[in-house]
Amino acid sequence: MFTNAHAYPDWTDYYSDLVNLDQIDWPIIQKRDFKRDPDDPRKMERYQAEALIHHHLPITGLLGIMCYDDAMKERIEQDVAARGLTLPVHARPGWYFQ
Repeated sequence: MFTNAHAYPDWTDYYSDLVNLDQIDWPIIQKRDFKRDPDDPRKMERYQAEALIHHHLPITGLLGIMCYDDAMKERIEQDVAARGLTLPVHARPGWYFQ
């Protein structure tokens, strides 16, 4: 299941068919353009479209882990290694609200 915006607004739509992926505002997501815009008051929520997982996602369903900074990256890498997993971890500060 996925949404076309953050799940909390009452105007958000929910989808379970991948044919509806075009309902996501891909241009703002690809540009990482999450700043508030007085001319487009719903833009920030549309940027936060969500993939919703019911109950459980196996670790094999993940391609990697993204985090905010190198300190957190190191911590996550230690946790991943302690569990005997192989999963790439990347720090991407620009992907998060500041």
